[in-house]
Amino acid sequence: MTLHLSEILASGLLLALPIAGIALDCTSAVAPTEASCSDLCLIQLQCGQTLEQCQNDCQALQKTCTSSGHPSAFQAYAVCAEDAGFTCIDGSAPMVNAPCGPEQYALEECKLEVDGGFDIPDAALVADMMCASPTGGCVSCCQMNHQSGSKTFAAAVEACECGDAGACAVPCASECAGHLDSPDAQPQPGDSCDTCLTQSLNDQVGDAGTCVAAVTAACNRTLDCALYVNCATQMGCTN
Repeated sequence: MTLHLSEILASGLLLALPIAGIALDCTSAVAPTEASCSDLCLIQLQCGQTLEQCQNDCQALQKTCTSSGHPSAFQAYAVCAEDAGFTCIDGSAPMVNAPCGPEQYALEECKLEVDGGFDIPDAALVADMMCASPTGGCVSCCQMNHQSGSKTFAAAVEACECGDAGACAVPCASECAGHLDSPDAQPQPGDSCDTCLTQSLNDQVGDAGTCVAAVTAACNRTLDCALYVNCATQMGCTN
């Protein structure tokens, strides 16, 4: 398929980002073994943090998951990450390697419950419900309702996909140069760029795409971005 950012949403490749008042499901599977921040941070040292910085950040994450009532989410993430290791992109926070994408995605959801819950205006949800028109234009309607949020989402996708260490920087070199959300910079159906973008933003599989967690975390920093994705994925949008 020809991959536009709006089509990624409409096709369900990227699930709705969890926001307060909207379905929020943090994993609760019990990890098979215990994992400590000390062990985890020894693997992350190549990402530029000191051991003390990493341990402080790690312990804060563990405390957040405990506060949200999902301590097993942190354990599942830590156990998986010890085996998988991390990738560091442009000085950003370490991203756990596949196949631990689902665990990192669940960790972001648990963090959101404590740190990023939003008070959703009823009027915003009512307006978004009106986008699911049988005559079409649902995603465009969501973009109109959340202009700032849709731009934030597009920027988050491009930040993860493009750049020297981007998930699809090589197969999408020309598309990234023209910005992924531009109509003139779309990949051809089924080409290497199209395939890479689809896979990296797909959370419908056991091993979530490499950009799912990063885009989720970036978009959930602002209410309008979270509302935009919720509108385009949860309001019945098919086009």
